[in-house]
Amino acid sequence: MQNSLRTGAVGPILGFLVSLAAVWLLLVLIPAEVKKDLAGFLNLGRNGEAAANEGFLRGRLTIGKICFDDEENCQPPTGARANRLIRVQNAQTGEPVEILNTNTAGEFAATLPAGQYRLEMDLRQGERSPNLPGYVIVNSKEETRLTLEIIAE
Repeated sequence: MQNSLRTGAVGPILGFLVSLAAVWLLLVLIPAEVKKDLAGFLNLGRNGEAAANEGFLRGRLTIGKICFDDEENCQPPTGARANRLIRVQNAQTGEPVEILNTNTAGEFAATLPAGQYRLEMDLRQGERSPNLPGYVIVNSKEETRLTLEIIAE
């Protein structure tokens, strides 16, 4: 009778340990950049822990062209939104916090400590922006959305 009790207890314990080892391996094998992105979507902190003082910033970069009434077939450029670097700085201290890179759709995202931030981006020749540099407030446990606009002349 004692042997059957001991054997019965080993199964659940062994299963738990195997599951724990599998989760640990996944966390070790996942690249840091992927963990950072997952942390934002899951509202987790940079160390994978629930972050009471962090929020999520999500945005999109749009690029348009100034069209005048006498121009025919004026089309805004469709490219040039990918791989644009957006610098995030602490608004009070000017301290660099993060550098975000836009994807092919011009989207960017980051998990940041709650606070006020200044966003900057280097503009290319012939570009201007009515909202850069820009300021944004990221609140704890909330998602802040914004659109950054570039006008190509």
